[in-house]
Amino acid sequence: MKYQYWRASKGAWAWHLKADNGQVVAQGKGYVRKSEMLHAIDLVKLSRPTELNVRQSRRYRLSFAALLAVGVAVTLSWLAVKAVLPRWDASFVMVDAAVVHTDYHETKRSRIQSTTVKFTVPDGRIFTPTINDSSVEIGATTVRIRYNPRDPMKVIEDSGASTYYFALGMLLGAGLFLAGAYASSLHNEDGYFM
Repeated sequence: MKYQYWRASKGAWAWHLKADNGQVVAQGKGYVRKSEMLHAIDLVKLSRPTELNVRQSRRYRLSFAALLAVGVAVTLSWLAVKAVLPRWDASFVMVDAAVVHTDYHETKRSRIQSTTVKFTVPDGRIFTPTINDSSVEIGATTVRIRYNPRDPMKVIEDSGASTYYFALGMLLGAGLFLAGAYASSLHNEDGYFM
């Protein structure tokens, strides 16, 4: 940005502010005295933010966008890990259990299904835990479950590929948000790190 002033025709003073690309972004003309014209330029300088302030403001705005994107990516990654990790726990034992009963509870926002299953552990004890928020199909007689040998009432449904697709989708979403965070924090055209 560059201020230029001159004496125009008929003795009046004029000025303009040119951007780096040569475009006039502000102007004034018709000043009788040079001091009045310089005072007008000073007032414009005070009302316009400096380039440093503009860059600083943009840097903070982009930093916030990058921080927000990283936060979303961390949340999506956590959801993926929460969905998949219990199914990879080696301390859980996988068995086929008989479906005893399936209940549906509908609310205004969702439908919750709980399934009671029955299975036998190797020492002969029989357990009938309930799996909350299960995805057992109506009419199914058996379901593959994983249970903790130390506490056989802790049961999770061994889901099919849908859980892994969900986790993969969450991780892909996290990657997209991290790419967005990286893109919003690149160098600008002046070489300043944004």
